[in-house]
Amino acid sequence: MFEKIKFMIDYYNIHNLLNIRVEKCNVGLFHDVEYEYSFFKSEVPLENVDLSIRIGEFHPSLEDCKLVNREFYVKKDYIFYQKKQTGYSWKVEIRNLTRQSIEVKYFVKYSGFRSLFPIFASQNIFMRSLLFISLLKKGYLLMHSSAVSDGNKASIFMGEAGVYKTTLAIKMMNDYGYGFLGEENVIIGKGKCYPYPFNYQSFSYKKDFWGFEKAKNKIQRLKLILHLLLNRHNNLRLSSQSYELENLFYLKREMNQKTVTISPASKKAMVNFGLINELEEISSCPTHALSGIPYNSFIDIINVYLYSHDLKRTELIWPTVNSILKENIDKINNYVLIEPMHFSEDLPMAINNLIKSK
Repeated sequence: MFEKIKFMIDYYNIHNLLNIRVEKCNVGLFHDVEYEYSFFKSEVPLENVDLSIRIGEFHPSLEDCKLVNREFYVKKDYIFYQKKQTGYSWKVEIRNLTRQSIEVKYFVKYSGFRSLFPIFASQNIFMRSLLFISLLKKGYLLMHSSAVSDGNKASIFMGEAGVYKTTLAIKMMNDYGYGFLGEENVIIGKGKCYPYPFNYQSFSYKKDFWGFEKAKNKIQRLKLILHLLLNRHNNLRLSSQSYELENLFYLKREMNQKTVTISPASKKAMVNFGLINELEEISSCPTHALSGIPYNSFIDIINVYLYSHDLKRTELIWPTVNSILKENIDKINNYVLIEPMHFSEDLPMAINNLIKSK
């Protein structure tokens, strides 16, 4: 039955650091629409693929597998996991997780309105997690943050969800003329910061028409959806150059905070903040409003895989994250920024004043 389904193949080159091959089956509406990574799309097939992903129905290879925790099927260089929730069920098969080139298959089956466009809705539920692991193997960190440029210098804003990282990037660009590097993630490594224009069409629309990251009402959200459907082509003209990492801010909201305060932070504190930041993000699904799946269990999959292969969890992820953070924040300016619970226009003004004073 599955052999009758046709697949389309796309390739993505992420700053010559990572080559990705993505197969998507042509099932449902909008299966050929992909905004999130369009900036990195290659017009020609790529060799030496680091990450190969197939999105569509598949038969898992369960021969010789052992069952772990009644959920995970594991054998050498292989793990399969499936999950059922209200409104959807999904399954994922991963090969060679600890080797140079990772191979992944996954599929989501929906009930309700998402069943009309299952591939479009689910195409990114594992993408961020897989890119995170693949980049670590190259010595680079996909950091959950927003970032802007001032000339060839980069300033990064990290923090948990809801600290206005995206709005801050919008305000820094609209009000103070900074350049765009990322609103959801950037890549850091070897003292450099690389742009990561994830879902740029959506960000650009919010920047130009809202001036804020969240819609005020349903009409605004509908207009954004229509804009994305009618403008499918990537119109971003952003240089793929790297930028010198100069400033790193960790943003926190506090209940009784009335004003924005910025304080220098120790390198040790910033490394700890960075580790917490990535631990919270590794299993998240970036487009969960579209997919309906906020958590992809990726950290659980990794832990079972490593345990079953007699490897320590720390050997794959966290020492590498720790090392990259230490290496890249050693000679830059590090700050902790405390802000009120509601967005304040003092936030971008205070950061701009600090950056320009250096």
